[in-house]
Amino acid sequence: MAAASPPAEAKGDRLMAQARRELTGFWSCLLPASATYSYAAGFFEEAAKAYRLAKNWRKAALAHHEYGTYCIKMGRDCRLAAAVVLWESAECHMRDFDPDDEQTARAIESDLKRSVRMLVLENQPQLAASACEELARMYVARRRGSGTSEPRVSLME
Repeated sequence: MAAASPPAEAKGDRLMAQARRELTGFWSCLLPASATYSYAAGFFEEAAKAYRLAKNWRKAALAHHEYGTYCIKMGRDCRLAAAVVLWESAECHMRDFDPDDEQTARAIESDLKRSVRMLVLENQPQLAASACEELARMYVARRRGSGTSEPRVSLME
């Protein structure tokens, strides 16, 4: 991993904590869920940017994943944004991907599959195809890393 930028990483940590406070704090009980999710998503988005600056790809992937999750909860209007953000989460995971890391592989697979589904629903076939290519790259990396001729995960799940 490249040299981290401590101020940027610390900023990301603060923003993640603020996002979680938005979801569980006093105002979250009084505001509509969509407003609470929107505020939290904004903090997750900023945290993801900070972690990317710090080149902490695992934390960036987690922040993107959280951001995408709350975009999904905000409804159909945010589905395209959620698809793109989940794809970004997978890309961050791929930056330091170890083919033998099952947990990371499952996270990449899950985020990309969800992204593809939403991109298809949003009538974005070219973006969906590009996300499928990314998924295929992960499968190839896993197959090369494991030394087997068959992928360990199925595309048709």
